Amino acid sequence: MSGEAEGRQKRPPVAEERDKGADQRDEAAHQRDLAAHQRDLVAERRDLAAELRDLEAEKFGDAARAATIQEVLDHSSRSRQDASADRRQAALDRQAGASERLQAEDNRNRARADRRASANERVSASLYELTGVYPRHTGLAALEHETAEAKRTQQPLVVAFVEVDQLRAINDSRGLAAGDRVLLEVATALREELRSYDLVIRYSADQFICAISGLTVVGAAKPLEFVRAARDRALNQVSITLGLAELQPDESAQRLVERAHAALCRERQKRTERAVLMVRECGDLLVDERTQSVTRAGAEIALTVTEFKMLSVLVRHRHQIVSKGQLLDQVWGYDADDHVVAVHMSSLRRKLEAHGPRIVQTVRGTGYVLRP
Repeated sequence: MSGEAEGRQKRPPVAEERDKGADQRDEAAHQRDLAAHQRDLVAERRDLAAELRDLEAEKFGDAARAATIQEVLDHSSRSRQDASADRRQAALDRQAGASERLQAEDNRNRARADRRASANERVSASLYELTGVYPRHTGLAALEHETAEAKRTQQPLVVAFVEVDQLRAINDSRGLAAGDRVLLEVATALREELRSYDLVIRYSADQFICAISGLTVVGAAKPLEFVRAARDRALNQVSITLGLAELQPDESAQRLVERAHAALCRERQKRTERAVLMVRECGDLLVDERTQSVTRAGAEIALTVTEFKMLSVLVRHRHQIVSKGQLLDQVWGYDADDHVVAVHMSSLRRKLEAHGPRIVQTVRGTGYVLRP
């Protein structure tokens, strides 16, 4: 792995640095408060000195009889000038003290903000150590860097929006712990199947963002498709939906993410439409080929794999005659005795007719037709 890749992989948390900064700002605020207080004391002393000089000037005015008038006037003038200068300096000191207090308060606010950020960074560091997946704020900042680097080196960059399907349903039916396990499995799969320096970001409760550098959309789709297939098998049919977008010239990271999310929404819509097409009806009979479930009049019917395949062929050709040869070809895939079809059809009919009238009709010498 190159030095650049290693640098990308380490990305140390900044919690400790933020805490140090918070402590330093608190100390600076305290020192500035002390300085402001000292300046107020200096200002008060200067005001007092100015008042004393005014009194001294007045005293010299009263002593005109003991000296020449010119000496008294000169001394009084100098005293009043000194007093005026002291008052101006006292006003400047008070302004400086007020400014220091404002700066001290600003530093305290920044220190509090840094401490909150430090706490968030510790959570982020824990998540990163567990899964290697960045939280949203830190990850998007890293994505900005990746985008700038891709533009600088003129290398392709793909952002993949990854959504865990039906996570809310999993949380509701199997509990939050089950949902967390699903997320951890998906995060782990993404980290394992992508390269060590590719970014993986937890974008929302059920969504991840992957930034894959040096690959086009076609090249990036292969490892992500593998991840999706692997998760479908390993997580009890829990699947993920993908949306991919490739960085365009002069495009911002935010716009790239938005286009990847739009691609995800389009793919989600397609999957919904495909799922609807896989649910077929015939009267009160409902056949879901996606989940391989069958209900009639609201009651669930348990079928064997062969019986379900037979019913699927019939429901796809509902109201049309399906020959025994078609059933043998599409269900068994080889030539067999017609008696095999008849035995399984008898069992299928018995299960369907337990919840309603006969729905599979026999067309003598030809085959069968599904008709309510």
